[in-house]
Amino acid sequence: MKRDGRKLWLGECFVNSAKLLANSEKIEERRELTSREAYIKQVAAAFCYLYHKIEDEGLLRPDDEDNFFINETIH
Repeated sequence: MKRDGRKLWLGECFVNSAKLLANSEKIEERRELTSREAYIKQVAAAFCYLYHKIEDEGLLRPDDEDNFFINETIH
């Protein structure tokens, strides 16, 4: 099965962002986040929000001019 490389890449980034957010919440239970940790948490949350918006709006079309990823075969 061929999959759009952008969707694979963004999906992996979403998983990493969700893990970061969950880990940040665990850290916040024990202590206050540093300013850098809080900043990274906000970036991860923003990515998750935008990822869902892109998915909801169907903005990743296979015929997009800016698609520099090749379709990848998933086994």
